Amino acid sequence: MPRKPQKPATVSEEDLYTTAQRFLWTNHKKQKGVFKEQHKREEIYNQRLATYQSRMVKYFEQLNQYYADTVIYKQELDQFYIWVEKEKEKHQKNVNLLEKQLFNFGINRLIAMSQNDKMTHLSPQNILLKEFNINEKTVKQLNLLLYRINLLEWVSKLPKNQLSTLSYYNQFNYASNKVGSKYQKAEGYRINSINQWSYNSFAKLVLDSDSKLAQMFADAKLDLLKKREKLGFFNMNDVSNIYTTAISNLGFINCDKFAEFPQSAMTTIEVETNNLAQVSFYIKNTNSMLSAYQNVKGNYYVNIPKGCQVTMLVVELNQGIPMFEKKRMVVEDNQIIKADTQPITLKEMCLELVKI
Repeated sequence: MPRKPQKPATVSEEDLYTTAQRFLWTNHKKQKGVFKEQHKREEIYNQRLATYQSRMVKYFEQLNQYYADTVIYKQELDQFYIWVEKEKEKHQKNVNLLEKQLFNFGINRLIAMSQNDKMTHLSPQNILLKEFNINEKTVKQLNLLLYRINLLEWVSKLPKNQLSTLSYYNQFNYASNKVGSKYQKAEGYRINSINQWSYNSFAKLVLDSDSKLAQMFADAKLDLLKKREKLGFFNMNDVSNIYTTAISNLGFINCDKFAEFPQSAMTTIEVETNNLAQVSFYIKNTNSMLSAYQNVKGNYYVNIPKGCQVTMLVVELNQGIPMFEKKRMVVEDNQIIKADTQPITLKEMCLELVKI
């Protein structure tokens, strides 16, 4: 807002003349000088006042224009955020469509592998969930779409009082010409690893909701493992794989879970095994698993509160034969346990793990 000039003060003889001048000069001369200075100051004031009034007219014109522009800006800003949400929804639909295409592509691949007896994948569902080499072009499109969705998500969270927000509208209009049907020509839009497509969410939804399909994959895995066992292509990784899958519904914890327990309430359990093994303890009251670590002696140990009701699970491989032990126990002070694993089939081991 322009600053209003102040009225000039009344001029006095003391403001203009020295003591000697006031004493020596006549009153007429002094009064004439005072009148002239007063008139000069009033003229300057009137000029400044006219300039001020002119500036005030322009100020109110600009202020009214600002209010009008503010209304338009808010309308444009609201439209922009509506556009952002529509863009996110549009691209998410494209992601869902591409994931469905990948899912169907993977299903056809699994059928072909099964018919040609080339199924060697222990987790065939991963072909539907995570294998990105089955259709690189589609995965590239997914990466670009997800990058765009994340960018839109970031913009949608910007404060509405940031005037630069509307500049993103032009940026995304430019991007619309680059990202769309011509995914591979999206110059200037670098794909960050955080934004990359990591798994097929549509396939996961189907696998989680379709119990028959999930059972089919589980049966296929067991069948493949049996074939490997008969042919002698069986190793500890295969056993660990089937073990981990069977207990995947349980939450795994580490020793830090018991950090708040006093040292006197904790103890160490050490398990001696004959072979490389996988040793875990199922804790009943938390419905979770605690994996054991291998020490320098080759034994497996865990730190755990005394008095806990646990189930010890030991899985190992002895000359290609799966060995298993499931033992319910109450944790005592400084226990050393000799594992007593017995031969077991994969199907029997899965059934035992499911009973936990």
